[in-house]
Amino acid sequence: MPCDWDNNIGIPNTFVGGSLNNTAEVETVINTQGTAEDLNGTFTAIDLQHFDSPVNGQLRHVGINPREYVVNFDFVVEGQQGAELEIFLIKIDDQTNVNVEYTQTRVVNNLQGGRDVTYFNGQTSVILNQNEEIFWGIANVTGTQNCTLEVDSAWSVKER
Repeated sequence: MPCDWDNNIGIPNTFVGGSLNNTAEVETVINTQGTAEDLNGTFTAIDLQHFDSPVNGQLRHVGINPREYVVNFDFVVEGQQGAELEIFLIKIDDQTNVNVEYTQTRVVNNLQGGRDVTYFNGQTSVILNQNEEIFWGIANVTGTQNCTLEVDSAWSVKER
């Protein structure tokens, strides 16, 4: 039977994804050099569709379809001048296996003023099945000094 989909606004207007915005700074304590810790902050969820945030800083795919997503991120992290920091996009799959999906390393800049920061930004792709969770971790590669994710740092997930 033929079907006419012209001018159907339901399908193009269906947004799948959401974002988390850091609305308050919380220091991330680095316990061991080179070992990832959960990236701390007070995250506010924005426009979650087929996702929820069961734990602060995490997104969980609660839908079945689609499975392929783009993750965009824009972080400003304060730390010790010259420290090498590495972020990790971590996925917990439906079998509770922990997998690193993406990493990026930056050096904390020596900036004029009171805070020395580094900038992490970019995008990557990830496959998420139902109930799989993703979140960010951070490690200090060169020491054990703590770091802080600045307010308005954010990340998002959207259908690929």
